[in-house]
Amino acid sequence: MQKSTFPVQRHCTGNVESSFRFNVTSLRFQCSATPGLQAIANTAPDWPPVPGKHPTVARDHEYKRLGTCSILAGLDLQNGHVTARVERRHRSQEFIALLKDLDDYYSPDCTIRLILDNHSAHLSKETQAFLATRPNRFKYVLTPTHGSWLNIIETLFGKMARTFLRHIRVQSWEELRRRILQGITEINAEPGGSPLEEVRWFDCSQHAYSLMKRYTRQHARFPWSA
Repeated sequence: MQKSTFPVQRHCTGNVESSFRFNVTSLRFQCSATPGLQAIANTAPDWPPVPGKHPTVARDHEYKRLGTCSILAGLDLQNGHVTARVERRHRSQEFIALLKDLDDYYSPDCTIRLILDNHSAHLSKETQAFLATRPNRFKYVLTPTHGSWLNIIETLFGKMARTFLRHIRVQSWEELRRRILQGITEINAEPGGSPLEEVRWFDCSQHAYSLMKRYTRQHARFPWSA
C-alpha cells in the first residue's frame, strides 16, 4: 500500500499560508503560467443577432489557428498588482524575464518571496544562475505536487477566461498578446479588480486541508484510484 503523502502536503500548504504574514521588508507574490492559449481567427465574419432567429452573435464553426502563447504572471499579495508577460513559450529565459520585470518594478531594499510550483523553468540551471546574481532578492515557497490550486493567481487566470478572453477571435498572434496585456492593465486600474478581492485565504486553506484528507483516505483504500 502506498504511503500517505498528506503530512508532506499539509506541511507545504502551511508554508504557503505562512507566506501571507506581511512585513515591510518582504514582498509576497504568487507566480504561475497558463500555457497553450490559442490565437484563433475567424474564416468568415460574425453574424449579428436576428430577432426571432438567434438572439446573440452567431459564428461559423470554421476557424484558423495562428499559434499559441503562454501567460506568465506574478500577483502581488499586498496590493493585488499583476505583473505579466505574454510569450510564445514558457522556458527558463521567459521566466527570467518575468523575474527581471519584478526586480525593476519594486524597491531594491525588499526581498521578493515567490509562491510557485516546481516547473522546470523555475528550477533550471539558467534560472539558478540568474538568482545567484541577485542574492537575497528572491526567495521561493514551492506549492506541493498536484497543489497548483493553492495558488491564488489561478483565480486571476479564471477571471481572464470568463471575461476578455471568452470566445476571443483575433487577426494575428500579436493582436492576442496586445489584448491580453491591455486586459491586465485594466484589471490593475480597476478598483476592486484584483483576484484578492474574491478570496478569503483562511477559508481556502481549511478547505485545502479537508480535500487532502479525503484524497489521502481514498488513496489509502484504493491505491489504483490516483
